[in-house]
Amino acid sequence: MRSGTWLLSLALLSSASITEAAPLAYGVSFDTLYQLDLATGNATRLGTIGFNDVEGLAISADGTLYGVSDANKTLIMIDKRTGRGAAVGGLNGNLGLSGQGSGQFDAMDFGLTFSCDGKLWLSSDATRKFWEVDPGTGATRFVGNLGVQITALGARGDGVYGFGSNGDESLYGIDLASGQARVIGPMHNGSTVADGGLDADEEGNLWGVLDYRPPQDNKPSDIVRIDHRTGLSTKISTTLTEMEGLAMAPIRACGADPDPRGPAPVSIPSLQDLGLALLGSLMALLGFLALDRRRL
Repeated sequence: MRSGTWLLSLALLSSASITEAAPLAYGVSFDTLYQLDLATGNATRLGTIGFNDVEGLAISADGTLYGVSDANKTLIMIDKRTGRGAAVGGLNGNLGLSGQGSGQFDAMDFGLTFSCDGKLWLSSDATRKFWEVDPGTGATRFVGNLGVQITALGARGDGVYGFGSNGDESLYGIDLASGQARVIGPMHNGSTVADGGLDADEEGNLWGVLDYRPPQDNKPSDIVRIDHRTGLSTKISTTLTEMEGLAMAPIRACGADPDPRGPAPVSIPSLQDLGLALLGSLMALLGFLALDRRRL
């Protein structure tokens, strides 16, 4: 029976290897910071930020978490342990963009990301504009018009990406010199996206969170993997409603990131997939045990 014990261990190890863990990320819903398990969508509340309508999370090279308050057009730094935010430079409204939004709430719907050279970039889907931001003061420099409604920004070592909303639901590459958004391909999500977040993990895989509120006020946000070459998105899990910004890790270096491991896009195995894998391993184990008994 020693061979049976060995086979049991092998089966369990091979099944466990299937469940490659998805990374963790930070997400924000209105005024609260969460840690997100991207594989399951589970959201762990970290704390209240102290600013309303926070969007566009980004992590700098030194690990500092930044966000933007659309309510008062302020670049903020956020404590990743407590969720507490503070205005950069101690000045609310430091972006200098008040009065440039749309509607009674002066909404701009920001995206935010650091590029591989440490520069900070800001987008607005309401105005279709693109800025460079001084991370030390919050001051903005207008770069140009995006041409589409970019609601989220993220970056890999090979450049800055964004995805669109309200009819522009595709993945785009952003020209940092002109601000022009170049379409890569449709995400084929099938729904109208209101807001969202975008970032890359340490392997260069793009992840997004899609917020459907409004008009779909009660629809949970989707967590997706996005193929940076085609724009195609794969739904991985669902999480809280109105989840917007997404931040994962600093970019390692400039240059082409390695292609994501495995076929693109790659989804994290579900519990159903794991169950089938375990069942297959168990059936193989029983077959080997039956052969062992015949030899005894």
